[in-house]
Amino acid sequence: MIVISGFGPFGRFDVNPSWEAAKNIDSAKKFLVPVTYREAKEYAEKIIDLRPDAVIALGLSASSKEFRVEKVAINVMYAKIPDNEGVIAKGEKIFNDGENCYFSNVPVFELVTYLNSEGVPAIPSFSAGAYICNAFYYSLLYFREKKNCNAKIVFVHVPPSKEISDKGWKMKDIYSGVKKIVEFTSRLSSL
Repeated sequence: MIVISGFGPFGRFDVNPSWEAAKNIDSAKKFLVPVTYREAKEYAEKIIDLRPDAVIALGLSASSKEFRVEKVAINVMYAKIPDNEGVIAKGEKIFNDGENCYFSNVPVFELVTYLNSEGVPAIPSFSAGAYICNAFYYSLLYFREKKNCNAKIVFVHVPPSKEISDKGWKMKDIYSGVKKIVEFTSRLSSL
């Protein structure tokens, strides 16, 4: 089983293309993750408890011109803006007993190469930030380790869509890119 997730609206974004793309992937179990630190951790644990073969977590990078495939998640919550419950994180750890960071067990550089070869602009990234995207990604990797789950896990920031940015992508192109990520990850999880 492949799980795919996206986030709902937050801050000034009434539409989140990460969920708009994820919800249309028929071949995966879908999760709409609320934009809160608390629920990011709760949803990550629920997903790992399903014992999936792979998890593709999507988030929005409002300034990106391409897909950003995240290599690492860090054990820090920090942002200048509140989450959707009004929490402003000031540098707290996500889990006190967690490692400082966890790395994706999906071959990020191969995925980036594959996406680019398929006409989907993509780059590797080494910072998922310290807001909800990172908290969710870190929590997935944390619970994967704590619960001895073998799932392949990767987080990908998608670029903004035309609905939220004049320089954004057409939603059909974001969806097409996400489908390519699912294809790549499906092959990995069947090995």
